[in-house]
Amino acid sequence: LCAGDGVQTSSLVVLGVGRFVIGVGTGLATVGAPLYLGEIAPRESRGLYGSLNQLAVVLGILGAQVIAAATADVVHWRVLLAIPSLIGLVQLAFGLGVLMPETPVWILSSRADVDGALASLKRLRAKSEDDLADELDAIHAEVREAKAQSNAGSSFISIVQDRTLRLPLFVSAVMMIGQQWSGINAVFYYSTGFFADAGVSDPVLGTLLASTVNALAMVGTVPLMESLGRRKLLLLGVGGMLIAALSLTAILELKDMGNLEEETRSRLNLASVICVLFFVAAFELGPGPIPWQIGSEIFPDAPRATAMGAAAVLNWVCNGLLGLAFPPMQEALGPAVFVPFCVVLATWLAITLRYVPETKGRSINEIQLEFAKLAGGDVHHLLNPVT
Repeated sequence: LCAGDGVQTSSLVVLGVGRFVIGVGTGLATVGAPLYLGEIAPRESRGLYGSLNQLAVVLGILGAQVIAAATADVVHWRVLLAIPSLIGLVQLAFGLGVLMPETPVWILSSRADVDGALASLKRLRAKSEDDLADELDAIHAEVREAKAQSNAGSSFISIVQDRTLRLPLFVSAVMMIGQQWSGINAVFYYSTGFFADAGVSDPVLGTLLASTVNALAMVGTVPLMESLGRRKLLLLGVGGMLIAALSLTAILELKDMGNLEEETRSRLNLASVICVLFFVAAFELGPGPIPWQIGSEIFPDAPRATAMGAAAVLNWVCNGLLGLAFPPMQEALGPAVFVPFCVVLATWLAITLRYVPETKGRSINEIQLEFAKLAGGDVHHLLNPVT
């Protein structure tokens, strides 16, 4: 509301306050949503739950773009800025208050309330106490062992100092940097100009096409998250983006040669649009959803929220830097503007091959063991196996 009112009254101060509040809320949501879903999901369905979060994000983006395009000449864009506040009120009234109980993991970790955790689990699973006994015992055991880890505190300093958490923290940071500096937001932030340069008659429709492909690709990824696993999807997605970025760079260089026949230029324009759409689809195959959800899988309970919060801060800082840097990059590099993104994607692919384990269906104890093997060291403060 502050954002909308700020523009209405031409008050930059009120507009700034509104944008700040929106930024804080968005930052909390980007950490809280995957963290919450990771804590309420059964181990065998963590990937599915995590991918649904990303699906909701891309559908929301597409919905906002469609509404803005359809009402641009009818509803003033100041009014559109106030719509999210209404959605937030509905979420507060019905989501947080009615449909979202506190997680059993948090209840056991902060209150040691077994009865409260069981009540929460019953609401989440809609099962009897007898059917939930084994799952509750497993959650309780994991929480007890996580608390027993003297080196795995909840502060960021303690996370950095714990040798068993340095590689997971590095992997999480690489994923956040790779996601933002892969070039995906350069495509979305400046898609209108790109599609105009590609000869699309209505660049806004080109942007909607890219967002539609983005959403459809995410819909297709949801069932694959548990069948193929996180590591394989991440490799396929990053590899696909790298191929698309290299191909797009070659096409842009050819277009920049000049003295091209009209038919040849039209074909290159079509090829560049196809590359961008493939780039977007590959992003949702793994690089889009997995960096946000994997934090809830690779960190023990005590440092999980802090580690995911630090990763989210890094993600948004990289997002802002790219948004500011891309226009001068485009001016300086011209048709080679995607070359830095190719370097980032190739680095991300190499690090994933070397250091990212599969987390599908594994306990935190098993994931820690895998990280220790990848790091070539020993595991300290191991969790007991949880079944």
